[in-house]
Amino acid sequence: MKMQLLALIAVSFLVTGCGDDDDSGGGAGAAPADEAQIEITFTGDGTTFVGDRRIIEGNVTVRFSNESDGRTIVAVLGYETGSEALADELEVLAEGRSVVTGDLPTEGYFEVEFEGQGDLVPGSHTWTMDLGPGNTYLIDVGPEGFHTEGLWRAAVIEVLAE
Repeated sequence: MKMQLLALIAVSFLVTGCGDDDDSGGGAGAAPADEAQIEITFTGDGTTFVGDRRIIEGNVTVRFSNESDGRTIVAVLGYETGSEALADELEVLAEGRSVVTGDLPTEGYFEVEFEGQGDLVPGSHTWTMDLGPGNTYLIDVGPEGFHTEGLWRAAVIEVLAE
């Protein structure tokens, strides 16, 4: 039952739609990276996301607004699409809890580096990330000192080959 629930949740976040259903290119319903919209707002009590959840590989511009009173952390983690590590991370969503209550995952992921990564002061921020195909990226946001307070999952984005 737990595995079926996890599969259902993973499908709800990584809907493949009609048409091309492999990662060899073309991804029906996927936005080209240079046209993709990724906008995240952090209020201090949670996050909102507006944008594309399926993107064709390339450089993507992220717009981030910190509407809280303090500094915030943004963590972008990449997982191989369909991997056990990704399934484990998505299970956190099924349990309805904040993403990180201790350290980051120990294996199966890679951190995405981007200019401005780290503590972001209140206000608007924009950066570009190069997202590779065959991966699913999780964007997590939280207050400075998130290791003790927890992060919120802002977005789950699947990246397809061009």
